[in-house]
Amino acid sequence: MYPELKERVVILTGASRGIGQGIATAFAEQGSTVIGIDRLDCAETGEIVRAKGGSWHHYQLDLTDSTAITNAVADIAAKQGRIDILVNNAGILNAMPFEEIDLATWNRYLAINTTSQFLMAKAVIPHMKKAGFGRIISLASGILLTPAPFYAAYMATKNAVIGLTRGLATEMGEFGITVNAVSPSYVTSPGQIEVGSTHIQSIVTSQQAIKRDCVPADLAPLVTFLASDGAQFITGQTMHADGGLTYK
Repeated sequence: MYPELKERVVILTGASRGIGQGIATAFAEQGSTVIGIDRLDCAETGEIVRAKGGSWHHYQLDLTDSTAITNAVADIAAKQGRIDILVNNAGILNAMPFEEIDLATWNRYLAINTTSQFLMAKAVIPHMKKAGFGRIISLASGILLTPAPFYAAYMATKNAVIGLTRGLATEMGEFGITVNAVSPSYVTSPGQIEVGSTHIQSIVTSQQAIKRDCVPADLAPLVTFLASDGAQFITGQTMHADGGLTYK
């Protein structure tokens, strides 16, 4: 447990299910105030957070809408009086041969997987700088270090997440703000089941040192650690929670 997280206000994107729900649960167990942002309904996550002892609020909006993001973050800051932690989790993933990726699909990947993280950081950083404290934690992907076909657009956007993480960390360190990325293996989640990627997951799992599927609960403890005071000297890093899939 991290007692300091009980006082923290956490903004979490992609909070409705899967990895986001797992991270929300972990912060709730620490007693944090969790604010979910998602285009989907987050009622189930809210029930879990409250049952675990956390405080819950939800903003249902499109993370490609810069005005909606700016307004939501301003409202959160006004109502909560602070914004301590941002977890950029929202993203999309689907296998598609490169020749089938059109410009609209490419732009959608960029908008959701990368630009939304840029917009969220732009919105929260002024509040964190004013407080002299902040934690920004973004979801990258272990797929970047594997020879995975049909994920060119996804891999490009997740590589950009790592670049944004490193650049922000360099600029924000003097203001008490740390910026890190978490790189998971292929995670069992409703989204992956919907796009029919279970066969790919079985291949990835077979290549891991720990030969079982990665689940949201495998990532959440790393995220809460990076948000804690124990990680105050860790920044600009991409930390892997992938069962030994990668060794970099």
